[in-house]
Amino acid sequence: MQLPKQKKLYSDLETRFTDLESLIRELKKRKLTGVLKLTFDACEGVSIFDEGRIIDGYEIYGEEMPVKDRKGHNIMERSQIEPGKIDVYELPREILQIFIMTLRERPTQTLHTMYADFKKLLNFYVQRKLYGTLEVKTSQGKGYVLLDAGKPIDVFFGDRCGSEALDQLLECVDREDVEISIYSREGGVR
Repeated sequence: MQLPKQKKLYSDLETRFTDLESLIRELKKRKLTGVLKLTFDACEGVSIFDEGRIIDGYEIYGEEMPVKDRKGHNIMERSQIEPGKIDVYELPREILQIFIMTLRERPTQTLHTMYADFKKLLNFYVQRKLYGTLEVKTSQGKGYVLLDAGKPIDVFFGDRCGSEALDQLLECVDREDVEISIYSREGGVR
């Protein structure tokens, strides 16, 4: 699963050489607002931190919907018996809140660019000042556009983020038919 990548704190730490409990204690002391991602062969786990507290956790198996994971307990247990990689990202709170909304909810609508214009869709969100995420499925993978009052506040696609990711995503949308899953809500994130 793609994650917002505002500021990477740790990358590619191996679970067999990393004391995960010590790392989590450090992240709590630092009052991290962001995500801790564990990647294994069969699944990924995401623990979500808000000012040093773990507020949520999810397990993700392939392209399936995320499964709630009691603040990351299952995935932490898996890290003790299965080799994997650990990444930690620090995020602004508004980006984290929109990302959590995307994990918790099903898309409100799915469109295909063979029938809808992606650029017009982005303009519609700006005019209506809507909140949410556009998940764009391309032949190169998934890209995400996080919207706050209609404005893209983060875009991530492949190993890119920000305007570079948006440019690459727009190129893909212009070249091929893609599927767009819309996670939106009027009035902001709750």
